[in-house]
Amino acid sequence: MTDIEPLTKKADEARDTHYKTVVGAFLGIDIIAALQFLTINSLDKRLTVALYCFMILIPLLALRLRAILLHAGLENYVLTWYLPVTTTLGILLSVAAMAAMFFHFSIRAGYVFCGLVVFGFLASHHYGSKLLKANGL
Repeated sequence: MTDIEPLTKKADEARDTHYKTVVGAFLGIDIIAALQFLTINSLDKRLTVALYCFMILIPLLALRLRAILLHAGLENYVLTWYLPVTTTLGILLSVAAMAAMFFHFSIRAGYVFCGLVVFGFLASHHYGSKLLKANGL
């Protein structure tokens, strides 16, 4: 029986720092928000959605942060199918949980939040493409 070599990629400290910051920020905000639910006697439907989102996303983002910390200082990291999935799903659930919380406070605030999330995503993509073009990439 032969061992199959895992797919690896050169570690990039700047990218890892970026991911640690983004994932850590989402994780921190979500844990603080989820802890606030301990003071509420009963949850309406919107807060129940937010609670379930937090329940799923916190372990997912913690896994991603753990993987980044495991390969810190190493020359290569291993490519897996589940790390991009955990990051994407965790961040999407984080945004969904925050949206559910804003919808709980005010329907209008929920719509404003969702609109600004979409605007932020589109603006970020636009800026990224302009940045790549400006640097000849």
